[in-house]
Amino acid sequence: MLQKSLSLNLKEMKIYGLSVLENALKDNTCFRESVASLHSICDETHVFIKKSVDGTEVALKNSEGFQIHSYEQDDTDQLQFLREGCENIPNAWVLSIGADEVLNLADLELVKEDIKRATELGCEAIALRNLNFLKDPHHLTVSGDYPAHSIRLFRLGSNDYFKKEEIIYDQKIYYSEVKLFNYSILRKEKEKEKVVYRDSDLLTYFGPQPPIMKRRIENWGGVWDRLTVAKVYILGEPRDYRPEFIQKIKAKKIIWAGNIVEIPAEDRVKAIIVKPTLFQKVFRPSLVPKKTRTKNAHHWDKEFTLILKLSEKGIAVS
Repeated sequence: MLQKSLSLNLKEMKIYGLSVLENALKDNTCFRESVASLHSICDETHVFIKKSVDGTEVALKNSEGFQIHSYEQDDTDQLQFLREGCENIPNAWVLSIGADEVLNLADLELVKEDIKRATELGCEAIALRNLNFLKDPHHLTVSGDYPAHSIRLFRLGSNDYFKKEEIIYDQKIYYSEVKLFNYSILRKEKEKEKVVYRDSDLLTYFGPQPPIMKRRIENWGGVWDRLTVAKVYILGEPRDYRPEFIQKIKAKKIIWAGNIVEIPAEDRVKAIIVKPTLFQKVFRPSLVPKKTRTKNAHHWDKEFTLILKLSEKGIAVS
């Protein structure tokens, strides 16, 4: 009976999109892409824009599908506004992202699955996996200076997680593999703001990015559609990855091996070694860590780790 009741509640679940903007146009943020990506995932989207003279309201006024609200006071309660129009608060969730944070529509089903799992576990909030870009659209930082996870999805009935910049480590938070693409630091760097970082904190990333960011990524000097390589050897088990994920690896031929000796000697230096031995770590080292250097960061999952290892060898995943 409990499972039946839970399934019924999940069918009635509603996701509200919430974006709070201030001087987004003046700061040249990714607010258009951010709001559009939010709306592509949510059932209903509300954009609150603080009254200003930069024209953010005008820039969004002809957009379709989401509701725009102006506000003047910093203490405006956006959550209360959503609650007043919600018929079933216990089954409602809020997805709220910043002006330079963008979601990928490809993660929609994972968002729904995570909400289902979080509900089953009695969690109040879901922390998304941060991808913080630096230097260019093809480098991620693993520096401990940037959060590995951010709470961006939470129950409408909760007041504890909205606008929380630091993770609260408690049992009410579910950790998701939904990616939050954060272009804030990269955008500032491209606008000639001084950004200090070490090259040793950067990882090459040729993995998927939100399609809505294509134009901006190209304007930043990035390459949207990378060339397909002739072949790649992967020392690992294909059964560890979804077939649809493997199909997105941009190689005409993917050759899986169970032992390094199965790979031709001339190809071993370019081979992807999923779980290197101690000998391989010394003589064929990879710079890809298991997670970022942020305190309490969770390990990347198998597919994302493979994306990073492929990227390290110049191979993309679409």
